[in-house]
Amino acid sequence: MFGCLGLMSVLFVGAIGGGLFFVSRSSPAETPSPVVLFVDKGAADIRAVGNLDFKPAKTGSTLHDGETVKVTPNSSASLRFADGSTVRLAPESELSLTAAWMNWKGVISRAVLGQVQGRALYSVAGAPGTDFAVLTNAMSYEIRHGVFEVDVGLDGLETAK
Repeated sequence: MFGCLGLMSVLFVGAIGGGLFFVSRSSPAETPSPVVLFVDKGAADIRAVGNLDFKPAKTGSTLHDGETVKVTPNSSASLRFADGSTVRLAPESELSLTAAWMNWKGVISRAVLGQVQGRALYSVAGAPGTDFAVLTNAMSYEIRHGVFEVDVGLDGLETAK
């Protein structure tokens, strides 16, 4: 009787232990990446998900998926990602963060930004496997590593360098 009970105990502990092994191994390898706002000059505002109004932002504010940052006239700001990638925003620019994910090494694996208006300089630190996309009303720009600039005018005219 104790032999059967002992065998059942071993099987139960083994099943639980094995299940925990598979649970821990099946957790996602990507996590949301922190994106920090730095107000370089003047003022910037953030619109949280589900809100219609922008609220004043401070240097060090964290931007979350779905939030939008707007730089006021005569101001400038920058966004910094965990892997060192940056976005410098010119006066009167507006940019929304659709998604920012990093892998277990702390490198951006996927970032999607929506540039509504204004000029932005993107510097993507990137590593193999990085996808960095900027969406506008007319185009989609994707880069894995490097520097590029997008300007979306109020008249709808877009330029990229």
